[in-house]
Amino acid sequence: MNILVINQPVFNRGDEAAHRSLVRTLNQLLPEAHLTIAIEKINQDTIEQIRVKSPQNTYVALKPRKGEYKFRKFAIKSNFLPLSFLIPSNKIIADYIKNADIIISAPGGMCLGGFYNWNHLYLMMLTQFYHKYTIYYSRSIGPFNPVTKEQKLFVNRSIDILSNVNFLSLRDAKSMKTADALHLKYTPSIDSAFLDAINIEIPTEITQQLKKPYIVFVPNELTWHPQFKSASQEEIDNCYLKIIEIIAENSNCQIVMLPQLYFCKNNDYAYFSKLKNKSKYQTRILVVEDKFSSDIQQCIIEKSQLIIGARYHSVIFGLNRSTPVIALNYEHKIEGVLDLLNVKNSMVNFKSINDIRNFDYGSFTQLFKTKLNYNEDISYKEKARKMAMECLLKAINNLKQQKIWK
Repeated sequence: MNILVINQPVFNRGDEAAHRSLVRTLNQLLPEAHLTIAIEKINQDTIEQIRVKSPQNTYVALKPRKGEYKFRKFAIKSNFLPLSFLIPSNKIIADYIKNADIIISAPGGMCLGGFYNWNHLYLMMLTQFYHKYTIYYSRSIGPFNPVTKEQKLFVNRSIDILSNVNFLSLRDAKSMKTADALHLKYTPSIDSAFLDAINIEIPTEITQQLKKPYIVFVPNELTWHPQFKSASQEEIDNCYLKIIEIIAENSNCQIVMLPQLYFCKNNDYAYFSKLKNKSKYQTRILVVEDKFSSDIQQCIIEKSQLIIGARYHSVIFGLNRSTPVIALNYEHKIEGVLDLLNVKNSMVNFKSINDIRNFDYGSFTQLFKTKLNYNEDISYKEKARKMAMECLLKAINNLKQQKIWK
């Protein structure tokens, strides 16, 4: 049985964690299956950042060709995909899809929705073109609020795809509400990073710099996000600097910052270092290098007193390791997961520049003190793992009932 994994996000420790947990679990549950993970526009070094080493898994880095995106977009608009095959790289990924038995679209964000990711849509349309059994697994979708004619076409094509995949699972309550409004059939899931929690030794070069007790703080530059395109980076930075001040003045904890992005233009390590250098409490701050895996990051978070996260997977890591969490909620997928686990009291709105301008530092300080000093119920970890495993088992059971299963 040949399974092809497509649409795998990279350059982000959270997406790496979701990938590793899913592939490790698939390897255990389907020892007879061979997985090919085909990823576009990356090099071998990036593959090594996410690789799950097993004879069952093959990783392929596909290089782009000139004109690839233009032809994909035109093929989508004309609804005639073979036109895109004039570009060799498009034909290569199409052949991978054509020759696979099963397609899994890897866990990830709102590519069919707010991000308007045409490459993602193109690959999904190819699965439909070749009539492949397709699992759209544990993703976020929406919001579908098109303005331009082009966006409206994207939304129509996306809804058609979501209506016709063989197994659709959604990882957050907001996406599920979007699906309900569209009358889409789906299976509730939760982030795939909850499928496992590997314990490994934290490297000595980190432990030598850690000073217990410590708190993990993961900011987010945010100006890359559609909701913050017109925002001032200085305003966002000043909010984070005030949060650092609150942590420093209301605890004796070291502040540990874990970069989520690697090998990309928006460099978390550089951004966190900039914040550290601007802070009057810089001697209390440790910015960990961005070369360490999601498994190592989760083990660091597990030993922390608290995590304050403005990135989705930093919050997931805290929940997965039973660490108290404060989520700076910049996007509906964070709110959706906290809603599923009934821990919305751990969330602070961070959805727009107005939320940041009107940030209630007094309320945040009280929440911080409460989280730091209160031993809260951590049953949500078990609930999350149960939800993640039930969804994957359902997907596998559905798959095994198909004639294509060998």
